[in-house]
Amino acid sequence: MVAIVSNSIVVFLRLLTSAHIRLNADDFVPFLFDPETTEPVEVRHFCESQVEATGREADHPQVLALSRALKVSIEVAYMDGNAATTADGAAGAVNFVRFDTEDARGNGTIPITLLYRPGHYDILERKKGNQRNSAGTDTPTPVHDTLSCTSTHVLLSCAEALNLI
Repeated sequence: MVAIVSNSIVVFLRLLTSAHIRLNADDFVPFLFDPETTEPVEVRHFCESQVEATGREADHPQVLALSRALKVSIEVAYMDGNAATTADGAAGAVNFVRFDTEDARGNGTIPITLLYRPGHYDILERKKGNQRNSAGTDTPTPVHDTLSCTSTHVLLSCAEALNLI
């Protein structure tokens, strides 16, 4: 039963993302490309082949559209081998990209944090006491100490938080 619910939630989120891109096409058209040819594509083709189709990774346009559709901020920690450097020049810092929405700014909600490893996203939950400081960065609790949940748990947690189930 959990697999059916999990798959249904994924399909729902894909369709929600697709609908947002289609309804706000002018915001996304400059960023819609075929991943194999790098040629620009029409909104309909992009949504059908890259958003609604299962087995496709979400890239910046899809994450931004989902963030806007759900009216929540999403930040993605990229673990794709392109590690950033720390302020003192040491390698190994994690690249964070934040997808903000006007609706989520200033309303006190904590952004959803995703860990991206090529081909897969996991949700990260902040440990109690791991809050953002005034500079917008985490306090010293390292990212590797943060709890990473399984995909099914992620989907069910997100769905429950959004009152989808």
